[in-house]
Amino acid sequence: MASKRDYKAEYERRKARALTRGYRSPREETQYQAAKKSRQKKLTLYNYRQIQEAKRRKAAKERERTKIRKTTQLAQAKNRVLKKFGLTPETLNKLRRQNRAYSSRVKSPRLLYNLALDEDLNNWTEERIGYIKYYNEVFVNPKPRRTVAQREKAARLIERWDLFADYQEIMDYAYSKERRAA
Repeated sequence: MASKRDYKAEYERRKARALTRGYRSPREETQYQAAKKSRQKKLTLYNYRQIQEAKRRKAAKERERTKIRKTTQLAQAKNRVLKKFGLTPETLNKLRRQNRAYSSRVKSPRLLYNLALDEDLNNWTEERIGYIKYYNEVFVNPKPRRTVAQREKAARLIERWDLFADYQEIMDYAYSKERRAA
């Protein structure tokens, strides 16, 4: 029968030994020894820590730059797509509210509003904004479509922006009552 090893106790012993030698942890000791062996020039523990700290600062600065770059790109994409559809952030939020309220009252599963697309606030693509705007225009606040051209325009918008709910979602919706009853 194999005896149980006490890994925690082993680590505590290695940690105590590393601390007595002047290291912060056993990991730092092994990394320092590997770095020391790979260099031809003498490497002190102080210099090793300075190098590691410089690497950490450089990585943190790069993460911050990337974060700033992403936020500026996001803002530019937001402005560009809102301008293309002739919307302001306030009117877009108003359309989103109306769409969600309409979808909660609707009886037909084909007219369900895509909440996953609506809730993705970092998605400023034409597909998302066009879907929100034209769902509102076609279903929520439709203009009276008396002419054939206006009806055809609505049909083109439905097809272009995929305004009807996905057929798989329709099937799930249709059978949800049966699943609850079972």
